[in-house]
Amino acid sequence: MDTVGRDRLFKAKQHNLPIRVHLQKMYSKYLREVVQYPKIYKPTIGQDMRECFAALRTKINHAAKLQHKLTALREADTALECLRDAVWAAFDVRCISEGQYGLWVEDLSALGMMLGGWIRDARNAEQKTPR
Repeated sequence: MDTVGRDRLFKAKQHNLPIRVHLQKMYSKYLREVVQYPKIYKPTIGQDMRECFAALRTKINHAAKLQHKLTALREADTALECLRDAVWAAFDVRCISEGQYGLWVEDLSALGMMLGGWIRDARNAEQKTPR
């Protein structure tokens, strides 16, 4: 199956939420890279990153289903910080190269901007609704 078809199918399954698509692509990249980590770091840093991804995906999926999203989105922002710390640790112990770290930082920044925009929209929506 070609990549255009795969992207179209995946986006259809994810209800066209760009942050979910971006997060899934980052997780796929992580799965490809973790096999190249030194053996002693796979069960530690590899597991930390996997747990951060799982927490972030859970919180984003939870926020997508709620009517009042602000608290869940703030928790997702905290999980994103956890992932940033895990990527930084992987770079610090030389599991990933400087070039890979730069790509990770770009992806994490893009994800943070998407999440920040979603938080801003949720905050504006909650301020507009009467209590």
